[in-house]
Amino acid sequence: MTYDVYANSYHGFDSGVEVRSGEAFEVKLRLGRYLHIKQVCLGENKEEVGAPVIVKISVGDKVVEEVTLYNRKQPLQLLLRVYNKKFEISHTLSSGSVHFIGSVTKKPIYIYDVFESDTEEEEETTKSMQTSNSTPTTKECMDIVECFPGFEEDSLGYLQALHVFLKPSARENFMVPKADTTKMMFLKMLIQEQTANN
Repeated sequence: MTYDVYANSYHGFDSGVEVRSGEAFEVKLRLGRYLHIKQVCLGENKEEVGAPVIVKISVGDKVVEEVTLYNRKQPLQLLLRVYNKKFEISHTLSSGSVHFIGSVTKKPIYIYDVFESDTEEEEETTKSMQTSNSTPTTKECMDIVECFPGFEEDSLGYLQALHVFLKPSARENFMVPKADTTKMMFLKMLIQEQTANN
């Protein structure tokens, strides 16, 4: 299963994400965003009391974090790592689930390990993509917009935003502010101007 942090809401990890037994759980992050996984804990399960459950977090083929939980005796552990690229979560629980809680930020707010691009080739590819796509796409803008109340895909606000983003200049200016809330203030101003002119 693939979990896209933004497709499943910006605050998905704040309320907890469940990884069921037998499931490879992949987490995708947008470029320039960081995810701090704060804790991992066992959910309801049928393991024996004291039975160890191994939880692994992998980046590519490399296991970067491994913790052991014990049913009822030590069902929770705090985690310290920060991630800014795609990673996978797995565990050895035979019947049940493991829950993760974390937070997404634009900048790492903890001084622990941050996983950047592993190779110069990846960094060059990223730079090349950024250069070739100097004007933000409508989809890039809408990925931010649809996370806000009143701008869900089946809403009038969503359609109005699509119409605004027909103009490349509107997309460029929308992406200038660092805070998504400021971006949305700018978008609402454009929508009001568009409505007044019609």
